Amino acid sequence: MTNLTESKFTIVLTGFGPFGLFNNNPSEKVVRRIANEGIDDIQPNAKIIVKVMPVTYDDVQCIVSELWKEYHPDLVVHLGVHSTNHAVKIETRSCGIGYNQGDIKCNFSAVLLFAYWMINSFVISTVVHIIIPFFHNDQISAKTPEDYRCPLAMCSSDEEENIIYTGLNCTELVEAMRMEFARENIQFELSDDPGRYLCAYSYYISLRHDKNCSLFIHIPSFNKSCTLELLTKIVKQIIRLSVLQILKARKKNPESLCESMKNKMHVLAWGQLKYKAQHI
Repeated sequence: MTNLTESKFTIVLTGFGPFGLFNNNPSEKVVRRIANEGIDDIQPNAKIIVKVMPVTYDDVQCIVSELWKEYHPDLVVHLGVHSTNHAVKIETRSCGIGYNQGDIKCNFSAVLLFAYWMINSFVISTVVHIIIPFFHNDQISAKTPEDYRCPLAMCSSDEEENIIYTGLNCTELVEAMRMEFARENIQFELSDDPGRYLCAYSYYISLRHDKNCSLFIHIPSFNKSCTLELLTKIVKQIIRLSVLQILKARKKNPESLCESMKNKMHVLAWGQLKYKAQHI
C-alpha cells in the first residue's frame, strides 16, 4: 500500500457514544460529521471507516479488534472528549493495565453517581441509593476488564513494561497544528496521560496492533469559539498530517510495511485466543 494509485489509503476513525454527563458526546458529533463530509478535501483517493463505540470495555475490545481485522487500516485515529476547555490533546502513549474504573451503561445513574461524588451530601447520597435500584441491572451494569488489564497487555504487572508509545511524531503534529490554527482560540498540547478508562483502552488495543499508524486525540466540549465545525477541521488536518508521516516513512523504508502486517496478524491471533479464553 505504499502507492495510493494502486490501493486506497484506508483510515479508521472512532468516537464514543453518550456516557456520564456527556449525553451528546462531542467525539461522536465530530466523527459523524466527517463521515458525512468525507475526506476528499484533505486526502484524495482515500477511504474512511467511521465507528461510534459504546462506552463499555467488551464493546471497545471487540469493535477495535474487528476494525483492524476487517479493514487492515493504514491509519487508525481514536477520538475522545476531555474536560479541559479550548485544548486539543494529542496522546503520545497508552498503558495496558490499571483499568479499575467500571464502565457504566446507564447515563442517568452515572449522573447521579457523579453528583454524589462531587457534592458528597446526605441528600444526594440518599437519592442515589433509593433511585438506582429501580433501574434494570443491564442498564446500570458496571464492568472492568479481567484483572483490570487489556487482554493484549504484556504478562508483566510492571506499568512501564505495559506502556506503548505511538510511532507517529506527535511533537511535529502539535507544532504544525499550532501554526495552522494560530488565529483560533484553541490550544494544542502533547499529553502522556490518556487516563485509564475507555479512551486509553481503545488506544492501547490499536497501539498493540500497529503503533506506527495509531493515534488518539482528546477534544474539548463545544462552546462559542470551539465549535463542531472548527473541531472537525482540526481532526481532519491531524489526519492529513498523520497520513503524510506514514507515507513518508514507507517511502523511506518499504520493508517496514511488511513487518507491520506481520505484527498485525500476530496480535490479532493472540488477542482472539486470550479473549476466547476469558469468555469460556
